[in-house]
Formats: sequence, structure tokens, C-alpha cells
Amino acid sequence: MPTYSDAPDVKELVDEFIESLDLYHIDKKRVLCVRSKGSKAGGTLARIHSFPKVYQKALGMRPVYIIEVISENFDKIEEAEKESFSTSPRAFREGCRTIEKILNRK
Repeated sequence: MPTYSDAPDVKELVDEFIESLDLYHIDKKRVLCVRSKGSKAGGTLARIHSFPKVYQKALGMRPVYIIEVISENFDKIEEAEKESFSTSPRAFREGCRTIEKILNRK
């Protein structure tokens, strides 16, 4: 069973990414970042979770996104690669790159 902790380093990267691309429609306060340990996600660096639309509607909430970095994979990559992590998928629902793609690119 995975364990989760806050990921302030990832949150800083995400906030910088949002600002650098002038993505002012994204409320940085509604993008949360966690680091998981013990995941069986294979080579996945990160996953993006959203609060289900039905709950948002029923509770009168705005969208909330959680970026989960998989510690076993994400923490192994170099700082420059972590910064390229912020080359966001087209939508928050899409998955993130796997560690194999990064290693094969070199």
C-alpha cells in the first residue's frame, strides 16, 4: 500500500510552470502535489488525479487536481529532467511520461 507525503519541491516546479506559460486560468491553489512511496506503477514518473466531476457538481466545488510523483522513479532523475517534467500533457487528464522514455532519449 503506497504512502503519501507533501511534495513542496514538485509544487514549486508546477507553480513556476504555470507562471512561465502565463496559464492564469489555472488556480495554483487548486493544484496539489504529493509524493508516493510503495507504488506499483512501474516506470511511471507521475500521475494526475482530478476530483470527480459528479462530486464537484454535487458539492458545488471547483476543479481540484493532484499531481502524484512516484518517488521510486521521479526522485532518481536529474534536476534538469525534473524541470522538463513540467512540459505538461495537453490536458490534466492525460498521463505523464514514463522513465523508460527519458532513459531511451539519451
